[in-house]
Amino acid sequence: FYHDLGVFLFYANIPDLNRKVIINPNWLIHELGKLLCPSESQRRCQPGRFRSKFETSGVLDKQLYNKIWESNDDISPQDMMYLLKSFLLAIPMWKTTEDNYF
Repeated sequence: FYHDLGVFLFYANIPDLNRKVIINPNWLIHELGKLLCPSESQRRCQPGRFRSKFETSGVLDKQLYNKIWESNDDISPQDMMYLLKSFLLAIPMWKTTEDNYF
């Protein structure tokens, strides 16, 4: 009920996130913004070559998303990637040994 109203976010159909409730939807938007629209200070803290690869070719390297969300105590970088994959905002790349996404 509250999920449908946009008060809380709960994704029961995402196995890796079905134990988490996001009580501030704006928080999630802010976290996604760190990847999609980073501030200048956030950009300086991110590994340059991986940020460049993401911006030029759309490849999201594991080292970049770990760096972006590593200081977050509320949700892990891997959980953020489960969320992105569940909404088809990221798809795993094939023929790679790393956890890279497109």
